[in-house]
Amino acid sequence: MSQKIFEALIELNNDFGSGNDLQHNTKTNTVYRGTKYHAYKDELIEALDELNDKFHVQIDKGDELAVNLTFYQTNINQTTRATKDLDNMEKPTLDAMQVALGFDDSQIVKKVSQKQSNFTRALRVELWKA
Repeated sequence: MSQKIFEALIELNNDFGSGNDLQHNTKTNTVYRGTKYHAYKDELIEALDELNDKFHVQIDKGDELAVNLTFYQTNINQTTRATKDLDNMEKPTLDAMQVALGFDDSQIVKKVSQKQSNFTRALRVELWKA
């Protein structure tokens, strides 16, 4: 039986980051995440930290987790190149969740994600002990 341990709807100022947001420095031959990725991730970490200060999510290293993500975007049509791919939005989101809620994404055994149109950009997160 699963137990819900966290739920939030977070309105966002920054556009959703993308796992494909990679930059390449040809002088040093290094690859790094771009500013849009970090702006989104940092905003989400801050919001999740504030919520976690109130709700004190407890996740043990051995817990198997299930996550539900809904990405609310302001684009009317979610199936055009003008929108981000769902799998690319998951990477920075899960990275931020790990930092703020204190788990490793290897603990996730089930993930359900979707994107929907909305008047404001927001993220709905549900986290369960599987």
